[in-house]
Amino acid sequence: MYLKRLEIQGFKTFANRTVIEFPLGVTAIVGPNGSGKSNVTDAIRWVLGEQSFSALRCRRTEDLIYSGGGKRAAQGMAEVALTIDNTDRTLPLDFNEVTITRRSFRSGENEYFLNKNKVRLRDIQEATSPLASSYTLINQGLVDAALTLRPEERRSLFEDAASISLSVSKRAEAERRLKQTEDNLGRILDTLAEIEPRLKVLRRQAREAEQVHEIETALQQALLIAYRRQWQAAQSLVAQAEIAFAKAEKVLAHAQVGQAQAEQQLGALRQQRDQQQQLVEQQHQQLAQFEREWEAVEREWAVLTERQQALITRRAEAHERQQSLEREQTQAQARALELAEQAAQAQAALIAQRHALTTIEAGEQATIAARREADQALKQAQEAALQATRTLNEAQQRAKLQQERWQALANELTTNQQQLAASQTRIQQAQTTLEQAQQLYQQAEAEFNQTQANEEAAQKSLLEARNLRREQEEAVAYARREADALHSRLDALRRTAAAGAGMFTGVRAALQWAEKQHQQFAVVASVIEVPAELETALEVALGARLQNIIVPNWEAAEAAIAELKRTDAGRATFLPLDTLRTPRPSRIPQGKGVLGLASELVNYAEAYERAVQHLLGRTIVVEDLATARRVLAELDGAWTIVTLGGEQVGSSGAMTGGARTREAGTLRRERELRELPAQLEAAQQQLAEHEQQLKQAIAAIGNAEKAVREAEQARRSNRTTMEKARDSLAQRQRGLQQIEQEQQWQQLRSNNVQQEQARLAEQLAASQTAIEQAQIHGAEHERLVVAAREQAETAAAASRASEERVAAARAAIVSSDATLQATQRAQRDQQQVIDGLVRRSREDQQRQHELVEQLALAEAQSVLVAERRQQAQLQREAVYAEQAPLLERLNQANLALQHAELQERAASQAFVQAQTSLSRAESQLATANTRRDHVWERCAEENIDIEQLDLRQTPEVEQAELSAQALNEQIDQLRNKLRRMGTINPLAPQEYAELGERNQFLTGQVSDIRQAADGLRELINELETAMNSRFAQTFSAVAEEFSLAFTRLFGGGTAQLILNDPNSSESGIDIIAQPPGKRRQPLSLLSGGERSLTAVALLVALLKVNPTPFCVMDEVDAALDEANVVRLREQLIEMSQQTQFVLVTHNRGTVEAASTLYGVTMNPDGASKVLSIRLDQLVDDGGAVRIVETVG
Repeated sequence: MYLKRLEIQGFKTFANRTVIEFPLGVTAIVGPNGSGKSNVTDAIRWVLGEQSFSALRCRRTEDLIYSGGGKRAAQGMAEVALTIDNTDRTLPLDFNEVTITRRSFRSGENEYFLNKNKVRLRDIQEATSPLASSYTLINQGLVDAALTLRPEERRSLFEDAASISLSVSKRAEAERRLKQTEDNLGRILDTLAEIEPRLKVLRRQAREAEQVHEIETALQQALLIAYRRQWQAAQSLVAQAEIAFAKAEKVLAHAQVGQAQAEQQLGALRQQRDQQQQLVEQQHQQLAQFEREWEAVEREWAVLTERQQALITRRAEAHERQQSLEREQTQAQARALELAEQAAQAQAALIAQRHALTTIEAGEQATIAARREADQALKQAQEAALQATRTLNEAQQRAKLQQERWQALANELTTNQQQLAASQTRIQQAQTTLEQAQQLYQQAEAEFNQTQANEEAAQKSLLEARNLRREQEEAVAYARREADALHSRLDALRRTAAAGAGMFTGVRAALQWAEKQHQQFAVVASVIEVPAELETALEVALGARLQNIIVPNWEAAEAAIAELKRTDAGRATFLPLDTLRTPRPSRIPQGKGVLGLASELVNYAEAYERAVQHLLGRTIVVEDLATARRVLAELDGAWTIVTLGGEQVGSSGAMTGGARTREAGTLRRERELRELPAQLEAAQQQLAEHEQQLKQAIAAIGNAEKAVREAEQARRSNRTTMEKARDSLAQRQRGLQQIEQEQQWQQLRSNNVQQEQARLAEQLAASQTAIEQAQIHGAEHERLVVAAREQAETAAAASRASEERVAAARAAIVSSDATLQATQRAQRDQQQVIDGLVRRSREDQQRQHELVEQLALAEAQSVLVAERRQQAQLQREAVYAEQAPLLERLNQANLALQHAELQERAASQAFVQAQTSLSRAESQLATANTRRDHVWERCAEENIDIEQLDLRQTPEVEQAELSAQALNEQIDQLRNKLRRMGTINPLAPQEYAELGERNQFLTGQVSDIRQAADGLRELINELETAMNSRFAQTFSAVAEEFSLAFTRLFGGGTAQLILNDPNSSESGIDIIAQPPGKRRQPLSLLSGGERSLTAVALLVALLKVNPTPFCVMDEVDAALDEANVVRLREQLIEMSQQTQFVLVTHNRGTVEAASTLYGVTMNPDGASKVLSIRLDQLVDDGGAVRIVETVG
């Protein structure tokens, strides 16, 4: 395999498409500094997948793209294509020729192609993996690195030569996988240790859950029998109460008709009274209108009188103003004639002054020419003087720079002396650090003890985190039970509502019929929202009316009643919103204990306003009976008073009250239906919070486990600190040697500084001589400038005098012209005054004529107003005469209205008595319904469906229900057993099964992971043995070749490669060299050239032991002298039989090894150009290559 071709376009300085062919053997690339020849090496490195910007000598992707220069625009893309001959299949690709292409755009995007097929960077790296050797591309940096690398880092070069880099990567991967496997095994063992106690707890909880299930089954059977009996008894009471309620409704309907008739008669009388009142008010309004008209006429009469007087006065004033304007007009005309004479005189004077100015300006031109010549002579003299001054300044500046440089050298010399002293101090400090290595070991031991304590603390935190998780699991179970209970209660209430439980038979049938007919029917209990504290009071106030049905109109109610009759489904009360009457708004007594009107204390939709006012508009809610008695004494009419305790007082004084068997039923159920969804949501939220806390507790366990692992890792890390302390000692020794070398360099620099100071002293003396000569020339030119300045000043004085005469003449012209213009403006202003006076005179004459006409019109209006005044007086007197009969008829209507109100009050009293009877029947019906609802709700709470109860008693059931007391005792015993069982985990059986399955799975995983770990350890041992063997063979071969290459390159001497620790698989490699005529010493004590040549010898040895298909060397010979270059050239020619070399060089001796030569030059626009060069056109130019002629 070898390189065939490199194509570059837009990469760094290669703007144009450039093609470089690489034949077998050695190819050299030459060119001056900055021409871009090293960019060829960067292009090869880049196309092979290099990602490090520092290795490519740039900072970002844009630096790789040609940036333009001169008249050439910047490129938008960099592209490099490298063609490789792959006949021997060194690359793992089935192609004889492989072309790798890479593109980069200014957006930062990169593209990769393999034989023109787009691929990934990873594909390129895998394809070129055989070329990944550290010495395929060798630059001066790699030569220096071979010397400056620490022994441990230098080992990587030998690993590349031994071709064990892949094995090293496999070993590192195997060790990483082994560590992960061991970590996974530790976590699984921790999990198993955690699961075991939990498994025992769940086993016990599962047994308890099974016992609870058996008890609950028995309790459910007993409850079925008990609730069936209670439901039958409640149904019987409801049927009796419905019959009594129907009778009371009929009595109330008759009383309601009487009250309606009385209210109708009362309304008619009120309407008559209102009509008489309206007539009286209309008469009052008419009288007020006539009064306003009379006052308006009076005001108009006064205004006309005053206006006539004002017109007479204004007419006299206008006559006097007319006479004054005529006098002013005569005076203005006389002034105009005077201004005309003044304008003629000013015009003549202006003409004479302009003639004089022309004569003066002709003499001024000669004066200006003489002044210009004098100024030109002065300018030339000043420029000569300025040049002499500039020469003097340059000489002084040069002397100053020389003086500053001399002083800088003196400062540097002082600094070097100080650094020499500091170097001695640093040598002493380096010796001190050798003693600190032992202290570092003691510190590492103390840190190991501390990390061990940290590990114990982490184990304790892990235990606490696991305890917290168990607590959160119990909290989650409790919150889940609470949420399930609320959900069951809500479902039971919704089933109750859907089934119409607690409703009258007729009400339930009417609602079901309305739903089928898509009618908007609503029960009163469902449309009002009652606060909890008012539920008892309003259930008493409404009673059975809670089940009244609100319908939109009379026709809907009539159709529903017809359906009930047709199906014989019972009776119901309907409230049609279109015909329903509401009580009149009345004021109720206020005071302590009075809560207000019931209709105002509840919430409802606006559409049901009439129904709610009808039911609760005359019901007052108070706190207790004492307040009810006080309010009753202040009421007038039909009212109902209810207390918070459930007592009811009618307006007749009748009272209903007593003990309550339970809380309010219907309204409470409706309230729970509204509130339970929010409570259920809150319970579910609390459950979610506990579940989140459980997740956090689990996460805390993970963090604690991580802390334990980190503590273990820290303990292992501190164990290696002592080995690092030993390495630190060796590093301090190398540092001491480096300081000594710096001290030698500083001494050499001080000598050079002293020599340069001597040269600067001589240059400073020459500069002082130049300064003195420049000062003499400057004084002569200054004298010439003074003489020229005097001549220029004389000419300037004559010119200024001439300019003053011209300015005076021009000023006189300006003054005369201003006088003429002012006179002309005065003429125009005077004419405007005359025109204004004439116009004002005409306007006053017109105004006098208008005043005469207005005065005549005002006299005519006065006559008309007098007539209107008399007519308004007659109208007032007629209205006063009609007012008395109307007031008499209004009094009679008020007397009839009072009599009708007495009759309406008596009818209302009868209605209240009927309503009280109905309320009593409603209360009895509500009590029966409440008892039935209580049975229904208890069944719902116990998850018993009433509709599915078999109410027919079998002999076995009759036998079981013979003793109700025995049945209740059995239920109590079962419930006591459940209470003694306490809180149980209903999911325990399922959790126990799941956790047992997980325990079994993890146990199997432990065995599998241990087998995998053993396999990884065996693999690591095998890789370690193979690598050690391969490395030992390669090291021996490289050491032998290095010794030969060193002797050959140096022309003698010896060199040796030494393993720091032969027993360690990570041992570093030191180089000991003995150049000809010198003692054996480490690399740090060799000179710069010796160090470079030693590094070249090492790279030559590596290439011989493990030759690469090709090798690119970038100025590796830069630090070698001519003799050593000759030896290197011989080595390259010898190795070129196996390796293709591409050399970037300046050195003539290295070029002689090349069979092909390329030259790189830089165009003015900053673009590099590759030239083909014939070898016979190269000439010697002081050791460097110079191009005489180019072709191609």
